[in-house]
Amino acid sequence: MQVSRQIEIQASAERVFACLDDPALLSQWMTGLQETCYETAAAPREGARFTQRLQEFGRTITYAGEVRIYTPPERLRLALVHPRLQMMVDYRLAELAPGRTRLDYDVELTPTDAAVSRLAGLMGWYARRMTQAQLERLRDLAQARHAKPA
Repeated sequence: MQVSRQIEIQASAERVFACLDDPALLSQWMTGLQETCYETAAAPREGARFTQRLQEFGRTITYAGEVRIYTPPERLRLALVHPRLQMMVDYRLAELAPGRTRLDYDVELTPTDAAVSRLAGLMGWYARRMTQAQLERLRDLAQARHAKPA
């Protein structure tokens, strides 16, 4: 199942990418995110492995992740794996004008067990709804970070 969204953000691509890349900022817009831990202290890069812990449906779920494409501030592609589900998440940014960025978001969800497969329709509805809400929070965060102090 695939979910795709596009959103325009009144902030530079660098600002938007920082919200996607910085674990401290991720938790401000990503629903249920408890922590993101990279295996090494080095900055994220292609091939970097990490874990993400999220609160989902009242439980803490841990995903193993790998950065597949890392080209700031244009693209970030992540693979996330859970014993019952795999996700490929792709963020593509295009600066439309100074301080104005389009974010194209795609996630491909692949159930890896029969129980999750049977729930695919409900999962798709939930993923589309949650994606829209999260991207709106991401937009608000990037725009607030972009705003100049009064």
